[in-house]
Amino acid sequence: MGVSISVIGLGLIGGSIAKAVKANTPHRVIGFDIDAHTLNFARDEGILDEVSDDAEHVLSQGDIVFICLYPKETITFIREHYRAFKDGAIITDCAGLKMEMTAFFNKMVKNDKDLEFIGGHPMAGSEKKGYENASSTLLEGAPFILTPHEGNTDKAVEKLTSLLVAMQFGEVTQMTAQVHDELVAYTSHLPHIIANALLVRKPSTVTKSLEGGSFRDVTRVGKMNTLLWQELIMSNQENVLKYLDDFNGQINAVKEAIQSHNTESLVALFEGH
Repeated sequence: MGVSISVIGLGLIGGSIAKAVKANTPHRVIGFDIDAHTLNFARDEGILDEVSDDAEHVLSQGDIVFICLYPKETITFIREHYRAFKDGAIITDCAGLKMEMTAFFNKMVKNDKDLEFIGGHPMAGSEKKGYENASSTLLEGAPFILTPHEGNTDKAVEKLTSLLVAMQFGEVTQMTAQVHDELVAYTSHLPHIIANALLVRKPSTVTKSLEGGSFRDVTRVGKMNTLLWQELIMSNQENVLKYLDDFNGQINAVKEAIQSHNTESLVALFEGH
């Protein structure tokens, strides 16, 4: 028997989650978004079994709730709509940073509605945004990180994990929020910064005919959602600066080897020595 899955925010990730649930499980999917056109389009596509312009109605139906908003918006949303969640619901988020989120969830361990808040982060995305670019295949094989805290029960974590596996995510991994935020600074934030720098500093004389596969691959994520990424990077400032310093050190070493015509040093740097 299916349960009811509520999805708050039907952008690229929220829309893809709704589509993955519908494509791979028997569960009922209910959605909320501030954009009525997006809601109606998703319903007409057969992705949502019910839509509503009332977020609290959608929350009241959800046995499991995915909140797919920016990190700070997620916290604000939960605070404002806490009373509307269905008793005993499991709530997870899709925010790209977990320390602030998990600390907030940890404060809500003992609550009168028996809600379980479990930090989550789907490691999937695109340089595109919006529901129109959402797809269940975007999530296939992608890792999903869970950052449960001491107040979570094994039963709730296992139930959420089972759903994620059924949705065709790849490995579902548990780690602390601190470890997540440090590593994501290297695997996600730093590559976005580098890709963006390559795009914004591109010489005006470079033509499309000179942009080969390597340039396209490296810069794919450079055209980013700047409102989201400034929030992620500034909120993870310490970790991002740490890896930027490491990266700058490597670039300066390469620069010095080139300036001094030191081919042996340059080869060693390229080989990671």
